[in-house]
Amino acid sequence: MNSKQIDAILSQNPFEQLSDIVFNLIKQDITSSTLKPGEKLNISKISEELNVSRTPVREALIKLCESGLVKKDSDKQGFYVSVLKTEDIERIYFLRSAIESKAAFLCAAQKNCPNIEKMKILAENIGNPLSFDKLSSIDSEFHDLIVLSSGNNFLIEIYKFMENRFKRIRTSNLINLIQNNAIALQKTSAEHSAVINSIIANMPELAEKEMINHIKNAYNDTFLYSNVAL
Repeated sequence: MNSKQIDAILSQNPFEQLSDIVFNLIKQDITSSTLKPGEKLNISKISEELNVSRTPVREALIKLCESGLVKKDSDKQGFYVSVLKTEDIERIYFLRSAIESKAAFLCAAQKNCPNIEKMKILAENIGNPLSFDKLSSIDSEFHDLIVLSSGNNFLIEIYKFMENRFKRIRTSNLINLIQNNAIALQKTSAEHSAVINSIIANMPELAEKEMINHIKNAYNDTFLYSNVAL
């Protein structure tokens, strides 16, 4: 985070609230694992880095507490990046599987699924030797498009409510795979392609099954390669 990011955002939208900008910058650093689980978030330091007053920073941190990404520790007197417990990770993966598998089902049930060509390209590119930031962006866009293309507004609404938590565990999983098993990225690419091929073939039950399998494998990898904390 730096003041140049603030300036760039305000130059495009001078009426955007500072607290919202700070919220999004901190959220991005948490979900990308730039800010680590358990790391203290010093209000004075952040306000200095961003060249803003302490008020929008505090407001952003309170909002991040509400989203579950930050925890206010009364004992230590401060804000910290939240650490997900094992049971939290299990529940998040359970919800991911429920939402995304049904989204894949709905995509395949449509005669012409929206964004299918773009999703196909994203599925193929996830296995390429790209930078982590690029891989994370491709992976997030792929899963987002599956849900957004489902056509079910209520499913999309629930997904968006959980989006920050979903992105956080996806990012951590990618970090683990890159650090521990590069071949696993090819497997992930193949799993993405299996979902897309089922959608193209208009086979809803198979698309649902392939997505469940993909998220189950991601869940297993999270605990197999557990050197990156959540």
